[in-house]
Amino acid sequence: MILLGLIALINYGANLNAQSNDGLKDIFQANSNKWSSYAESEDLDGIISLYTSDAIIDGNATGSVAGSEIRGSFEQWFEANESIEHSSNVISCTAFGDNAFVYGNWKVNQVTNDGKKIPVRGSWVNHMVKVGNKWKIKMELWNDAELFESRKKDETFMND
Repeated sequence: MILLGLIALINYGANLNAQSNDGLKDIFQANSNKWSSYAESEDLDGIISLYTSDAIIDGNATGSVAGSEIRGSFEQWFEANESIEHSSNVISCTAFGDNAFVYGNWKVNQVTNDGKKIPVRGSWVNHMVKVGNKWKIKMELWNDAELFESRKKDETFMND
């Protein structure tokens, strides 16, 4: 009987955690939607507001930037493109206190200033931290799926 009670408590706790993660998933999706909106409108201050001051962004196709370098990286992206259409979908999240890991996928269709259309897609994972009552990106890792696939086909890069 005690074992049955313990199992019930564990199950209740697991369900409670799942419900809270569903609520967090909605919060993180709203943050992701803000990111997309800021990117599309080239709102530099808006997009920067989603990151901590010591954040790190590491994209496999571009290398990493940190802290104050992030602003310049977004400025360059915005200045190089005539238009940006971005969307992102949160797939899952796990929170532990004031920290969370959030995983999703993204796609962007951008038109460069010289008229070149560049569609890109991939996945991302963010380490989020709660600052005051807002979740901010502390570390963002993303990949370019097509670049990754091309690397898988040509595995000589791994033998260097």
